[in-house]
Amino acid sequence: MSIDFYQYTTLIESDINKLFNNKYDIIRKLGSGLTSNVYLLEKNQNNNCLDYGQQCVIKICKQTKYLSLYLNEIKIMKELNISNRFNLFFENIIDSSPTGNFILYQNELQPVKVLKLNQSKQLIDIIQYLYDCHIIHRNLEPENLMLGNCRQQLKLIDFNYAKIYQINEMTKPLSIEGSITFTEYQCLHFISHFSLFDSLSSIYDY
Repeated sequence: MSIDFYQYTTLIESDINKLFNNKYDIIRKLGSGLTSNVYLLEKNQNNNCLDYGQQCVIKICKQTKYLSLYLNEIKIMKELNISNRFNLFFENIIDSSPTGNFILYQNELQPVKVLKLNQSKQLIDIIQYLYDCHIIHRNLEPENLMLGNCRQQLKLIDFNYAKIYQINEMTKPLSIEGSITFTEYQCLHFISHFSLFDSLSSIYDY
């Protein structure tokens, strides 16, 4: 694999050799965002590993300034993986770079085109699960809602900006991150009273 293929500079040669070792072929690019490029990989004839399926997904960090976000996502996913419902609501990480260069996920997910009534209920269950784990997602938008292999089960992705909060913690200074397109009116009204150069909000609505 050519390091130029990925259009990035943060994934170093040693990481590529460690993860791939010529055992995966690139099938196609699945998407691209502010912090990452995402590709579908498939095992080739050199890969005899039976631990996971034939295909997997790699998310690659675009710039070094986003490495901390990747490390944060890995940390958050470990905090969430406390029950058998984890695989129902989220996508399992099967490998990752210790420096935050990439994250390897077990399965390819499909985008949600229309949120059905039963999937709306699933979203409520996911939010409740986050609440029980004391985690705020902070970037909840349609692009981060996906469907698992069964095509009916909703999954939440992209925990780059997620934060852990303590029990009985009423306020927490947090920077405004992610898309504000779907932010509730009260939050936007509150933010509008601050200077554009003030990157922190003194109150975050859990």
